[in-house]
Amino acid sequence: PNYSMIEVPTPAEWANKTLKELSTREQYRVNIVGSIKDGQVDVIIDPEQLLEGDATLILIGANADLQKFVEK
Repeated sequence: PNYSMIEVPTPAEWANKTLKELSTREQYRVNIVGSIKDGQVDVIIDPEQLLEGDATLILIGANADLQKFVEK
């Protein structure tokens, strides 16, 4: 398939910022569909909620876009 779902640590520069502020869809062409913290998975992400620096993000997108994101 041309699309995948991956887990990545929250980038340090994203800590304490909202998804709305980061515009991840527009800037990176990936969607954040959830987060994992302390073993708890949260798949209902409020775009106004602050991201926690010690969480893992769950991203979905085209393989090429995900690869670019990981390499940034």
